[in-house]
Amino acid sequence: MIRLILILFIFKILNTQDIDDEIENYRSLESFVELKGGDFIMGVNDREGGVNYEYPAKKAHVEPFRILLYPVTNAAFRKFKNEKLRHRTDAENTGSSWVFKPLMHKNAELDSNRDINDLESQEALKQKMLPIKDAKWNKPEGGKSTIRDRLDYPAVHVSYNDAFAYCAWKGMRLPTEIEWEFAARGGLREQLYPWGERWEVGRTNLWQGKFPEENQLRDGHYGLSPVNAFKAQNIYEMYDLIGNTWEWTSSIFRSPHRAGEDPSNRRVLKGGSFLDTRDGETKDDKMRIRISSRMGRIQNYSAQNLGFRCAQTIKKGDKIDFSKSNFRVVRLRPPKKFDFRPIVHQEL
Repeated sequence: MIRLILILFIFKILNTQDIDDEIENYRSLESFVELKGGDFIMGVNDREGGVNYEYPAKKAHVEPFRILLYPVTNAAFRKFKNEKLRHRTDAENTGSSWVFKPLMHKNAELDSNRDINDLESQEALKQKMLPIKDAKWNKPEGGKSTIRDRLDYPAVHVSYNDAFAYCAWKGMRLPTEIEWEFAARGGLREQLYPWGERWEVGRTNLWQGKFPEENQLRDGHYGLSPVNAFKAQNIYEMYDLIGNTWEWTSSIFRSPHRAGEDPSNRRVLKGGSFLDTRDGETKDDKMRIRISSRMGRIQNYSAQNLGFRCAQTIKKGDKIDFSKSNFRVVRLRPPKKFDFRPIVHQEL
């Protein structure tokens, strides 16, 4: 018996080392774009379809900043967890997180003791999600699920607090809602989607069909997808802005709140997820997924369809030349003999 335990322990160590050796191969998914900033129109002029205060459209301004081209991946988040051993995610502290019921691992267990009377829980239940024991960033479906073959997928079951901690570890921060929307628009004026005004098939991971009974799988994915499963969604070469996962921002979600509730505890999420539809017709929330789409969640909330990306203020001393272009894409090479020189790509 002792010998068997020892063999299993050694196998676990070797398997962990194998994953840690592999995660650097995904370094290119930590690339970023530098943006000059400026004035733009955010929101949408859709009085009937604009929910969660995305209506009306309004003028906004952003200073120069950097933002990741992709949502933070499992590979990147694992590096953070390996270095910050004392950081426990809110899902780990709670003991459970929200998982889409059809995607639960066969060994997953329901957290029947969890309080589900709060607003976030009620909204999650409408999405056909359940609180699953031990569901967390590296066990996205609970049970014995794993990220072993999903290192290029977005890190999920990550709360605002966890996302904040990760970005700080990177020397970055979460983007504001205004920054996120400015970046997503890719320089286009008052368009619905990052690529333009008209919907294009095969650009993102959203639910197609009547939710939750039918997913037509026209995008090829029932659940989450790799962050680079689809081509870049805008001219800034940014991926997964619309669909796959909602993304945390640092902006406070100002909305009517319950008595005794701290209104500053709810943050804005942007982008929509694999559980959302383009037109919102078959969803209870009637949410139409587009650049302006937004919702709010409390800071310790986590779920299978929530991720994030980081941003960073460009300081005057950085001396970035925006005279020929209002953006600069900086792509990181996968490691090759410890060669970490970036590939710089500019567009006019």
